[in-house]
Amino acid sequence: GGISERTETTDPAGEITTITRLQEEGILDPRVLQELQERPLGQIEKVIRYVASCRSTGDPRRPGLIVHLIRCGFGFQRGRLQLAARDSDTVPRRTASRSAAPRHLPTAPPNVMPDSELMTRWRQVLDQLSQQLEREVYETWIASNQLLVVEHDRAILGTPNIFVRQEVEHSYTAEIEAALSQSYGRPMTLQVVIGTTI
Repeated sequence: GGISERTETTDPAGEITTITRLQEEGILDPRVLQELQERPLGQIEKVIRYVASCRSTGDPRRPGLIVHLIRCGFGFQRGRLQLAARDSDTVPRRTASRSAAPRHLPTAPPNVMPDSELMTRWRQVLDQLSQQLEREVYETWIASNQLLVVEHDRAILGTPNIFVRQEVEHSYTAEIEAALSQSYGRPMTLQVVIGTTI
């Protein structure tokens, strides 16, 4: 007989392995599977759950996004994921369980706005952008971002990954700056970073 093309997907006890889970998500490249096989299954599951919130199962971009986020160590940042709310009538909320560890608040200069005002302003901006942009564009590139800091005329926007950051920088900076400027009543410039928490 020949060599089986599919690698062994379960351990001797029949439990699901990292490779099995990745193959179920359409990640079939043997080099990628070998690279990621040592990653903890818990991290893989966190990434898959996150990607499922913004990419449907049939989306051809889904496997690539999963691989990229795993490589970036996504799912281990501060032990929790933070996702923006999907529907416009809810305030963004933190996901699932709150750990017993204290939340480390950033030490911000006095001219930086408190979180609650940032969230309110960002919700206004999101509402405006959701009216201006096509729904698919808004949900793919805008809704998952978080306004992190506003200092004077500069706004720092956090994106969940490098793909979103690049697309926002190349295609949507003007629209976001215009909406921010309208919300704050003064000209605003946008800086885009990776990471939706400070």
